[in-house]
Amino acid sequence: MYRFYHCLILLFILQGCSSKNSPQQLPFDLSIYSEMRVVDARSLDGCGFLLEDKSTVRYQPVNLPDSVLIDGKKIYVLFVDEKNKMTTCMGGKLIRITDIKVLKK
Repeated sequence: MYRFYHCLILLFILQGCSSKNSPQQLPFDLSIYSEMRVVDARSLDGCGFLLEDKSTVRYQPVNLPDSVLIDGKKIYVLFVDEKNKMTTCMGGKLIRITDIKVLKK
């Protein structure tokens, strides 16, 4: 009789661990991100890849990941101004990316 109760308890424990009961992952809020397009500016002296927003303002990120270094790629970023730093590229405002999202098509 105890085996039956042990099996029943084990069944309830395993049922509670199923993925159906796992909380749904909510999509992130894109309204706080800036939509940017990656621009290959390596033809300019001292420049690499830049980011361009919808109003064609360009930014020079100091920490752009290699995985997004594709000309024309659309990404969503959160960033802060990078103060007290200088570069030889004068292609845009210097920024540091704090978070980046790439949507799968």
